[in-house]
Amino acid sequence: MLSVFQRGNSRESLRARWPAVAVLALAVLMLGTVMGCNPSAQAPKVVRIGYLETSGAAPTTSVVEAFRRGLRDNGWEEGRNLSIELRFAEGNEARLPILVRELLDLHVDLIFAATTQATRETLDATSTIPVVFAGLADPVGAGIVKDPSHPGGNATGTSLMTAHLHGRQLQLLKESVPSLSRVAVLLNPTGPSASSLDLLEDAAAAVGIQPLVLRVNTMEEVATSLDRAVTQGAGAVIALPDALFFNERPRMIRLAAERSLPDMYWERTFVEDGGLMSYGGNRAEAFRRATGYVDKILKGARPGDLPVEQSSQFEFLVGTAAQQRLGITIPPAVAEEVTEWV
Repeated sequence: MLSVFQRGNSRESLRARWPAVAVLALAVLMLGTVMGCNPSAQAPKVVRIGYLETSGAAPTTSVVEAFRRGLRDNGWEEGRNLSIELRFAEGNEARLPILVRELLDLHVDLIFAATTQATRETLDATSTIPVVFAGLADPVGAGIVKDPSHPGGNATGTSLMTAHLHGRQLQLLKESVPSLSRVAVLLNPTGPSASSLDLLEDAAAAVGIQPLVLRVNTMEEVATSLDRAVTQGAGAVIALPDALFFNERPRMIRLAAERSLPDMYWERTFVEDGGLMSYGGNRAEAFRRATGYVDKILKGARPGDLPVEQSSQFEFLVGTAAQQRLGITIPPAVAEEVTEWV
């Protein structure tokens, strides 16, 4: 126990130190007040990204999730340093300019365009806001960029090189159905694949197949056009990349099945939904990889300085149920190339 003398000395010592203690306490209080009034000292800046899709939300769930996952992998988290504005045209291309304007009015920092049409509309509306596109069939043929190694302008992204795969798609069909001599080609003349028709016709000639080009704008036209193609001897059908066919996958597959036509597509989800074959790049992976461009641009890179990434690895899917329904036996040489049986 302290003596009276010691307690007295302690009180005297405390009184002697009081000015310094008071100053320290006041400094701590002021620092806390300043930090409380300055949110930027506690939370990072939130960037706003616009996401523009020609299709609807339901058919594109997997690629939207791949987009979000890619952003998270690069350190961008919704609710912390990122806000995403999703816009879907639900297959109505006429809505795209309206949706682009909505995003621009929100002063987004960047627009992520999920299709060729969405990219075109965005670039028509702005030459300053950075644009990242994902999984386009042919950005050069579509006029999005002139040189993929030096895109220039305010846009860059990933390409699935789909326009250059027509030859392999037709060859796989021919090898699987040796008697095939004519194939129905579904093409939306206002869509992204119109520029690649010459490539397809050259590829068809190279494998000894006559293409019956069916220019369609609606699924009703698809049905009547396929009927006409069957009467003209079409033994299979290939659909060129377009939101019209992608949005209506179940119906597209059913129309081919009702006419007993082996069907070839550019995207794996067609086979997952019941189609026979798909050969092309992985769209979800292309979306995930495109977020790397988003990260670089948000950190200061210029889109025009970032080369377009072109797919070099492709997947070949075969639907076993469709194969059995059509009575097709996949030859061993073709089966060896299948990357996934569904």
